[in-house]
This record gives sequence, C-alpha cells and structure tokens, in this order.
Amino acid sequence: MNVIVSLLVLAVVQQTYAGTLGSIFGTGNTVQADDDEQGTPTVIGVDENNNVRTLDWLSKTWNKPIKNAHGMSKVVIMKTGVLLGIGMKDDSLYAWKDQDGEWGWQGPVENSCCVKDIAIRWDGMILAISTDGSLLIRGLIDGSWQEAPAFACCGAGIEYNPVDGRILGLSVDGYLRSRNSLVNDWFNPATDSVKLKDLCVIQTGEHDGELYAVTKRGCKIVTMNVDREWVDSEINPDGFCINSLAAGHNAEIKTDH
Repeated sequence: MNVIVSLLVLAVVQQTYAGTLGSIFGTGNTVQADDDEQGTPTVIGVDENNNVRTLDWLSKTWNKPIKNAHGMSKVVIMKTGVLLGIGMKDDSLYAWKDQDGEWGWQGPVENSCCVKDIAIRWDGMILAISTDGSLLIRGLIDGSWQEAPAFACCGAGIEYNPVDGRILGLSVDGYLRSRNSLVNDWFNPATDSVKLKDLCVIQTGEHDGELYAVTKRGCKIVTMNVDREWVDSEINPDGFCINSLAAGHNAEIKTDH
C-alpha cells in the first residue's frame, strides 16, 4: 500500500512541475541554454575550498573561481536555466540569481534540507541523496522532498544520464551503480573497482553520454572508456582539487566578471 501511495504522489509531483521553477526564480537570468544539440559542453565544478569554477572545454583548463559563488558543496545547471547549489553549512538548496545588479546565491530554499548531492532529470525533476543516504525527489522548487517510491536506500551520489534515461548513483563505499527508473532497484554495472565521490554525464553533441567522475583517492578526474574501465581524463586541474562535477547543455553562466 505504501508503494502505491508513493507512486501516486510521484505522478502528482511530475504533473504539477511545469512552469513553477520559472515563476519562483525566473528563467534566462542565470544560464542561457542553446537548443542546438551541437556545441561545447558546459562543465562546472566545486574545488576543495568550495569555490565554484567552470571548465574551458577546448583548452581543458579550469577557470578562476566565480565571484560570490563560494560556499556550495555541489552546483548543477537546471533545465530552466537556474543554477542550483547545495550550501556546505546547512545542506540546503540555493539558487544563483541577480540580486540588485550583483550575482549571488539566494536562499536557502524553504524545506530543502538536508541533502548531499543533486541531479536534474529530463523533465526538470530534482533528484537528490539525503544526508542519511536516501534517494529523494522534488518536482517543485518550493515544494518538499519525497522519498523515492521504491528502493530508496542507500547512496552517496546521484546523476541522471539523458542518453538512456537511467539514474546513476554512487554506493556508500563509492562504487558506480545504476537503475532504470525511480521504481527499479539499483544494480552495479561491470566496471573496475575505482572508488568515486562524484560523477557527471556530458550532454552535448559528439560528447553526449560521456561519463566523468572524481576519485576518492588521489584527487583525480577520470572518464570511462569503451571497455567500461576508468582511465585518467584530460580535465584534471593543475594545483588544486575538484570535489564535485556537473554538466549542462551549451550553457552560458552569468557572473559579475
């Protein structure tokens, strides 16, 4: 009975989602996305000092920290163009917004505690891992978290793969796993035994579906090759560590400089 009720809640959440994010935080004022499927991937990361940085994909180098963007443990790019972060001090959601001519984080969003990782599904639904490891869903930015209708326990990271629609995750010990939907159980893909602390899927053009991850040991960014093995990537930073990653589609992130 609890599963049936959860599924009904999930259906209502998805149906009432449309248009709400834009009315709360506005659209087009934080990230402008190009509808063209080709282009340069947008990759954003948070370093070990909780500075938010973007990657210059062509040169494979990380840019200087974004002004006023300090203080997030994870940042993602939403379908509506809103940049969404998790505050490192309160584990709540914040939106990147123009406030009286200066860009900065607005929040915390009401009823958004307590999460340690977030990802955005194809329809804009927010997927999250709570601080106690449960899989949560949120269709409305001003709504509340709902536990996944089935197999919600226990994880350390979350990502959505727009290529095949699968939900990717990290187990509590850092291994990659996957599930077909919110009502399917997790399974562990056949990969080598690299322990990870975050991952992201590229969503643009010829790079669509490429998987990148941050290792737990050695502060390295790795990518998965055709043999489903983790290998060193070309986007490792020089002189600092990246602790979390996210990707968007042809996005231009708005800043003060």
